[in-house]
Amino acid sequence: MKLNSFLTIIPFIFLTSKISFPQNIQIYCNSGLNLPLSSKYIVSYTDNSIEFIKSNYGKGFSIKAGGSYFIIENMGVDFNVSYLFSSEKTFKGNIWDTKEYFKNTNISLNPSLIIQSKIGNLLPYLKFGFSINFVTVDIYEDNLDFPSYEYSTDYTFGFNASLGLKIPLNKTLMVMTEATLSSFTLYADKVIYNWEINGVRNSKEYDLKTKFGGGGYANLEASRDYPFRFIEINLGIQYCL
Repeated sequence: MKLNSFLTIIPFIFLTSKISFPQNIQIYCNSGLNLPLSSKYIVSYTDNSIEFIKSNYGKGFSIKAGGSYFIIENMGVDFNVSYLFSSEKTFKGNIWDTKEYFKNTNISLNPSLIIQSKIGNLLPYLKFGFSINFVTVDIYEDNLDFPSYEYSTDYTFGFNASLGLKIPLNKTLMVMTEATLSSFTLYADKVIYNWEINGVRNSKEYDLKTKFGGGGYANLEASRDYPFRFIEINLGIQYCL
């Protein structure tokens, strides 16, 4: 037998020999901090000059809830929903003597494959999967209570990978900690421009997939892509059904 063929069937032999179909279902919830890994230089227009401002995305406090189903003893599928609360506004720069700030929030659906091992009483695991993200990036001016610009698209795809550890407290309850690397990019295809006249809020939506004059608002097209790459570190609890 050729070596390549032998190496190919080893995982199959290992998995089939371990199949016991335990139907182990685990549900969990956790929360933690997102540390951004990506940044982008945004063009900021002023009356007399153009400046480049470094902006980060994906920073904030996040919560997550989901469940795992182990098809065999050490391998299964996982699905969770996470939501990011932006913890602070990222300063962009001055546009026409007005300070502007970025703020972003997003909800993500994360299906993945989970592989789990056991070392003594500890249960380390790996997860690999993709994400479907519903994200907006809002730009606030310092004199308004609502965003001046709301960049968004229907959804965007990304990927994620996690390294975690479970510590059993009893037969059904575990404490878990996890570090997740996530990456996706918002390619905005529409923006809502909001302004105020005599205390009344007005809005107009622009389609960024087509060219438009801008009506004097050059920063409507200042940026259409926003990179979200971050490490999420969280702590939570898990219950085995």
